[in-house]
Amino acid sequence: MNDLYIIIIVLAAVVAGLFVVPILKKKNIINKETMEQVSDTFDFVRLVLDVVNVKGIDKNKTNFVLDIADEVATHVGKLYQANDKQDKMTLSLEITESILEKYGVKTSIQEQELIKILVERSIEYAEKMKTE
Repeated sequence: MNDLYIIIIVLAAVVAGLFVVPILKKKNIINKETMEQVSDTFDFVRLVLDVVNVKGIDKNKTNFVLDIADEVATHVGKLYQANDKQDKMTLSLEITESILEKYGVKTSIQEQELIKILVERSIEYAEKMKTE
């Protein structure tokens, strides 16, 4: 898979978490236990995919998507406990770097700066939306 696509997918998932967490937290839909259940569900789906032979499904791509979703669920669980912008920024950059590293994606200095800017602006926008 092209590294650029992986970077975009990971960033989209992490940034989406920045907007979804406050909404779900406010409505008492998510908590630490719910996020653990989501992670367990991904493990179960992986097992089913390993056992069942489904035509037309590329198991590598499916596992890639499940891995990212699982990592992001873990990230969302950590974001649930984050109190300030700096915590959110640190967590978001850590999870992005962790996923990219796991899949062997090497980012250039420019890409790293772009990722940092996108995450920072997303956090600022999410905070602004919370106050409106």
